[in-house]
Amino acid sequence: MDIAVLVGMWRPHNNHNGIEVIWEDGLLTRSIREGHIFLFEELTRAPQEAVSRLHGILDTRNRYWSLPESGEQDVPVHKDFWFMATANPAGKGYASQNVERALMSRFVIQIDVNSPIADEEGVLTAILQEIKLTTTTSIVTRMLKVATDSRKNDATRIPTRELVQWAMLQRRGFSMRQSFELGVTVKHQKNAGLTQIFNLHFGEY
Repeated sequence: MDIAVLVGMWRPHNNHNGIEVIWEDGLLTRSIREGHIFLFEELTRAPQEAVSRLHGILDTRNRYWSLPESGEQDVPVHKDFWFMATANPAGKGYASQNVERALMSRFVIQIDVNSPIADEEGVLTAILQEIKLTTTTSIVTRMLKVATDSRKNDATRIPTRELVQWAMLQRRGFSMRQSFELGVTVKHQKNAGLTQIFNLHFGEY
């Protein structure tokens, strides 16, 4: 992750008199100035250089953003600017680190997401309808049952992403079992339970 993409950088620019070097705001800086909602994914993987600069924009009052790179010490933080972030928990198979307490305490709202928030039924139905299966509703129902059963154990938990990949492989012509093995089971080191769960709901496939 290049912090210049967030903060900004000096870039060469063509003009009528030749080439000049001008400052170009990064994505975060532009959001701060213009009052956008900025989503920072994988905050636990961010370099410390980036994390340490977020404190000022997350303060409840008197927010600030400094740009020493451009010579600006106090960039006004737009009143409509919002900063959102996602983060996986440290450990549990994720290459992530804990977010320091000083930063976490500045977030007004913190939400633990322990279950899918996507419309999984709608997404799967839309994918499988493209191959015009007459049993689309039944198949989607059983796929969701497989996912529900898998989520009773952390070692076999199927995320929404893998459900979608399972359906996409079916759309590409793989059989139900092949698409499950390629899109789901190979991604779980302890996958013996997944095979049994699949057989329970798709034994005839």
